[in-house]
Amino acid sequence: MYEKNITYISTAFVSILFIIILIKQTLNVFDKLFVIVVLISHLFFYYSLYYNDYHIINIIHYTLFISLLLSIFVKNKYLLSICLSIIIFIQILWIICKECILNRISYIECGYGDLTSIMVLLLTIALSFKLGFIVKK
Repeated sequence: MYEKNITYISTAFVSILFIIILIKQTLNVFDKLFVIVVLISHLFFYYSLYYNDYHIINIIHYTLFISLLLSIFVKNKYLLSICLSIIIFIQILWIICKECILNRISYIECGYGDLTSIMVLLLTIALSFKLGFIVKK
């Protein structure tokens, strides 16, 4: 099942980047808490993928969306870049798979649709503008 491999690899990649940022960057309290919460959710996600715990996968599915929404408050340009990259990656997977890749793993009926696509597109634009203003300073 290639969906699990994609999620394992992409989640591991993001986890490594977040750990590097946590170690190398001086983060404000919100950014630090954001990274820690995301990393903890990744641990639960790895567990749920390994043991096929669909209940936890569903919770993490919602956690991912909430985390990406909260990323609008992140101040660190590297964290913003990663969050923006995640959103773009998810949208590309939606186009390729015609659904959210987590739906194929957990068999839930949410995470992909017109309203979600519009919200994520608007979030992508907002994060892009925010990152542009931070980099421009």
